[in-house]
This record gives sequence, C-alpha cells and structure tokens, in this order.
Amino acid sequence: MAKKLIALLLAVLMLAGMLAGCAKTAETPAPATEDPADTTDSSNTTDTPDPSSDAEPIEINIAYLEESTHPIDPETFYAAKEMEEDLGVKINWLAWGSEQQTYQEKLNLALASGTAPDIFMISNVEDCKRYVSQDLLLCIEDYWADYPNLPKYLDNELVRAAITYSDDGKLYTTVRQYSEAIYYFGLLARQDIIDELGFEYDGTIESLTDLMRAMKEKTGSYVLTTRNGVGLMVDFWASMFGAHMQSEVGWNDLEGKYTFKGNDDALFKELTWLNQLYTEGLLDPEWALNSTEMWEEKMSSGKADMTIDYLTRCEGFTDAVRAEDPNASYELRAIAMPVTKDGFKPKTLVINPVYADMQLGINADTKYPEVCMQILNYLYSDKAITESNYGQEGVTFDYVDGEVVLNENIPTALNNFTTPGDPIDIDEYKASWLTPFNVVVDSSASALTYYGQYSYSGYELYRENEWMDTVAPSIPAEYISSEDNAELTDIKTVLAEYFNAQVQDFIEGTRPLTEEEYAKFQDECLNEYGAARWCEIMNTAYAAWKG
Repeated sequence: MAKKLIALLLAVLMLAGMLAGCAKTAETPAPATEDPADTTDSSNTTDTPDPSSDAEPIEINIAYLEESTHPIDPETFYAAKEMEEDLGVKINWLAWGSEQQTYQEKLNLALASGTAPDIFMISNVEDCKRYVSQDLLLCIEDYWADYPNLPKYLDNELVRAAITYSDDGKLYTTVRQYSEAIYYFGLLARQDIIDELGFEYDGTIESLTDLMRAMKEKTGSYVLTTRNGVGLMVDFWASMFGAHMQSEVGWNDLEGKYTFKGNDDALFKELTWLNQLYTEGLLDPEWALNSTEMWEEKMSSGKADMTIDYLTRCEGFTDAVRAEDPNASYELRAIAMPVTKDGFKPKTLVINPVYADMQLGINADTKYPEVCMQILNYLYSDKAITESNYGQEGVTFDYVDGEVVLNENIPTALNNFTTPGDPIDIDEYKASWLTPFNVVVDSSASALTYYGQYSYSGYELYRENEWMDTVAPSIPAEYISSEDNAELTDIKTVLAEYFNAQVQDFIEGTRPLTEEEYAKFQDECLNEYGAARWCEIMNTAYAAWKG
C-alpha cells in the first residue's frame, strides 16, 4: 500500500512544486488583443533585427531553469517559435537543469569565465545582489523608456522594494509576479470521519480540540501528525495564538518591526496547547521525527486523521487511497483554521505577489542589449502573458467578447475533472512551462487548473477568509552591509537549532513548561543565541531605509 501511495502522491508533490514555482502579478493579464508587433515597441537601432529582412537573424542565448515537472522542448514549442518569428530573432534556449543549486553553480561559472549567455534566469536574491555589485548585469531601467511593457509591470513600489539592489535605486532584473497571493497550505482533516461523527466544528481552538478527541475515540488514531521536523508544526500554529509566523525571528506586522517570536505570551500559549495534545495522545508521538514517507503511510493507513500541508494533498491522498480500495470512504479536505480570540485572523503560507527568487537579467557584456530588451518586452506583452496563463488561442482558449474563455474540454476543479469531450491537457500548451515566459501569472487561473475537486474547496475557503501570511518588507541591499548579512546568517543557523530543540522539549514535556522555565528560554534565545542582535541589525536597516 505504502509504495503505491508514494507513487500516486508524486504527482501531488510535483504540483505543489509547480505552485511554489508559478508566480503571480499585481494585475490579472489582459487579453492579447493587439498585434504582436505592437507589443514590442522599441527604438530602431542597428542592433534590432528586422523581421522582414533576408539577413541571417541575430542569435541570442537564453539560459533558464527547467520546470522539473514539465520540461519543454523549445525547438518545437509553439510559443517559443512564435516569439522568434514575431521578433525576427534566433534564440538558443539553454536548459541548465531543474535543480536550483546546480543551475546557479553553472551560471556562476559561466559569468566568471566570460561565457555567460545574453539573458539568464537568476534563482535567488543573494546572487542578484552580487551580480549587480560586480557590474555583471545590464541596467534594464536605463533602456525601458523604449520598451513600455516593462515599466507597466515593474515600475511600482512592491516590485522596487523586492528587487532594488543598487544605490541608484534602478532595476537590473525582471521578477515573477502573481495577480494575487495564492493559498496553498492549510489544516487538512478526514472529512468522511467528521461527517460520520456529525461533528459541527465552529472554527475555534476549543472546538478543534474537541473534534480531535472525538476522532480519536472513534478511530483510535493519534489524530494529528506532520512531517519534516519541528519548524513546520510550530510556525503553522503560531498565528492562531497571535505569534508572527516567520520562523524564530522575523517581521512582526502587529508591532511594525522585527521581533523574536517568543517575545510575548503567544508562543507560550501555543506550546501549552500542543503539550496538551501530546499528553492526551492527540499528537503523533513521532511528529518531530517523521519523514515524508512515514507521514504518508500514517495518513493513508488511519494512524492519523489530521495534518498540516499543501492543499493539493487532499486530492493526492483521497485519490491514492480510493485507487487502492474503490469502496473506501476516505476523503481529505481542508478545514477552517481555528481562532483563539475575537477579531484575530490566522495566517497560512501563500505565494506572495512578488516572487523574488526567480528573476531574469541581461548580461552586461551582451553584444545586443536592444535585442535583449526587445525579448524582455515581448515576454511582458499581452500576447505572451495570455499564452503563459491560458495556453494557445484556438486550442485551449478562445476570446469571447474580448474575454478569455477556456475550451470546454479543459479539466478544471469546477467541472470535477470530467469533460464533455476528449480532455485537453492545458499544460501541454501553457507557455509558463518554458520558465522565462512565466513572468506574470493569473492566480485564479492557476488554482482552477492545478487544484482538484477536493483541494479547490480549501483554496476557496482560505481565499474567502484571507488567511494570508504577512508579507515582510524587503529591505534594499544597500542598507545591510555584507558583514551584517554574514552575521544575520550565522545567528539564524545557531538560533534555529536551539529554538527547535527547546520547543520540542516543551511540547513533549522533557522541559517543564512553567512561566519561570519559559522566561529562561526567552533570555537564552535573545541573549545567548543572538535573537536580540538579529532584530537590532534588521530594525536599524529598516529605520535607515524608511528614513
């Protein structure tokens, strides 16, 4: 059973990765109503190819991080060929693997040896900062007056706060954007058991605890389990009790500054509740030790009936269990996140509107800066954005009164993945799988086509209640020195190790959870393990940035 389940759940794991990798923008993409040639307004320089010319087209090399779940052959993919034809450019697509670390190492080597491509993806913020400081990137803002699609999406406060790396405040990269935050993580429970119990969960922490007790009495399970260590569990429940979600130290939206998570009594209350669950046998005794494989086995075999994870797990577990046993009543659904006091809104993990760990930059040494700018401008055209989100016109979608309407044979969460004709796999046509195209993403369209019937209800529930994690400020690089950055990293490493070990001990009762002992824990984290110093550095930089 376990082996079959793991195999069946691989698709869901990949789906979660896709959602983590698909970014969204500040506005929903408009339909591509203009002529493709009009989307690439640029000055007529000698470096800009003329599509009508008989001359050999200029060749541009683009290095990119492949989508691990859906690699595309750009030599045959329609969107890539259309861009070449529309621009009169020959593009050499350099797929440098799907692992971020491997990709970035290859890019760093190419930059160091002077063989870097004309355009390349950058998979993390720190490398972006370094490339700008070393003058390895072209300042795209110096050119974009002639390429109006770029400032349309990039010239706003949210983007500038996320990807400004230079003292002059100018932008050197593009960045993936979402139309709105997309909810992908939450509290999942066996809905079939809840229905059998006839339990009316009212969305309070007290009601949730009673539900867990009722489920344990009926099934004999330890009800709640999780995977992959301490942090996931503690961070998730923190917001229900009023603590900020960002790890041990981070931005506290309530106070408008960076703080230690254990500064107030919120974490104490959370640990007290989790200790209660552990003591009553409602929390898996191996909760902090579970590998993904152990967790999958427990959730599919009835050893546990509630967890916290990707919303898409609802589809994965339900389909996998029912495939093994067609008569199984198993049904996993997302349920409401509990609140502990009136007016307090819990928070969960979301993909935020600006996805700063996936950017596009132009090699400062390219022979063809205008052509490269023209390509970036094209990626931000209505045509390219629409094809990235909805696929190919006339195949996966059509325009009806100027609006995008999906082909009726596209499986979606709303039609329960049953279609009146031969199903069309929209993923075969979405340009977003060729990752440089994935610059502006319609969140609702992604959710509709990525989530299944069991998962989508959770997405809608969380979206309706706006249980969204706080977006922490992105302090520009010039306000944090390299020395401070190194110190911040060192503090985080040692603090996280100590913090996680101690909260596990509190939850499991090996360290007594008394007010006196908790006060000692606070002092240790703040002063011995650097939480106070970390907050000092960040708050000083934040104050300098804000002036």
